Amino acid sequence: MLFFFQVSVRLPHPEYHHVPAIEMQLMVVANLIIDPGDIYLLEGDSVQYHILQVSFVFGRLCFMT
Repeated sequence: MLFFFQVSVRLPHPEYHHVPAIEMQLMVVANLIIDPGDIYLLEGDSVQYHILQVSFVFGRLCFMT
């Protein structure tokens, strides 16, 4: 199942009030977890992250990379 959202991001600190918000489209896929869950980036920064798929096998929660 796919969901599409329009997201607006702004830096939370008052000293960056002059930096405009950035808008982007976000696609959410059910049963996926992004690790790390919280990421703070400035323009031009990059981050490595992992996508984990959640599934239930024999009644137990399993994470598949």
